[in-house]
Amino acid sequence: MSNIFTSAVRVFAKPGKPLTRAVAEEILAAMKADNGSYWVPVTAASGPNGCWLDVQLGSAKNPGWPEFWEHRGDEFDSMWERFSNEGGWPDTITHSLRAEYFHALDSRPVRYGFDHVIVTGPRAALPEPPDAADTWSEVGPRMWKSTARGSYQGLNERTDMREGPSAWIKDAGWEPGRPAVHPFELTTPTTPARHATGAPDFEPSWLEPLLADDGTPPHPEIERVDLFWRNRLVHRAQMYPVWWLDDKDDDMPGDEPAEWEHRSADDWDNCLDPEYRNYLTDWSERWIAASG
Repeated sequence: MSNIFTSAVRVFAKPGKPLTRAVAEEILAAMKADNGSYWVPVTAASGPNGCWLDVQLGSAKNPGWPEFWEHRGDEFDSMWERFSNEGGWPDTITHSLRAEYFHALDSRPVRYGFDHVIVTGPRAALPEPPDAADTWSEVGPRMWKSTARGSYQGLNERTDMREGPSAWIKDAGWEPGRPAVHPFELTTPTTPARHATGAPDFEPSWLEPLLADDGTPPHPEIERVDLFWRNRLVHRAQMYPVWWLDDKDDDMPGDEPAEWEHRSADDWDNCLDPEYRNYLTDWSERWIAASG
């Protein structure tokens, strides 16, 4: 078995030409080509009023969108891909503004953002912020919030070995943010997020010790670290039973060992890539003008 690749693709409609459901189905079918998705759940969701189409699928055996974009790219404004290789770091991003072979373009590491953090544990275990504006405030029993803003790299692979090597178009879920299917699951726009994914190159540095990725919590009494972007949970680190990491469907056994693990839920909303953010601003202005 080769490495499993997860691709999150966003196709932007041309201003004044919203995507219909029929066109969205055509795009999804073209992206999946003949082999389907490779060990990754397929999800698809249209943006407000058909402004874009989001697709998640596994691509190790099926890079269908380069051909799709080469043959039909002129019908749309642009296409962006966030790419994750479960065997490496970190997520990368690339885009095409023209109908040309997609992977011929350069890709680059992508950073994700958060605008506050909530830690569950004793106050004495928390690092002290250098800025008084980021001071911890109590928001619940043993729960402390800081409005510190920051960013990190991530590995948002969505491997699910129960999917099989070829998920087909009938399996696509069109509703993002599906409910969690497991008590330890992290509900994301592209659930599930099952495997350990740390947050390297973390900023600000004073919070970095909370995101330790060596299998042990940053402090024995810290139970969980949650990062949020606009009130959406985008990254969680906490103790998980080791048995669950094997994707078993058994009932939870008792007294099993646990490890400090990460779950990621990054998406296009907290993607901080400068080129993407600049493009989104420009495209939004053109979309609003064409809709007015």
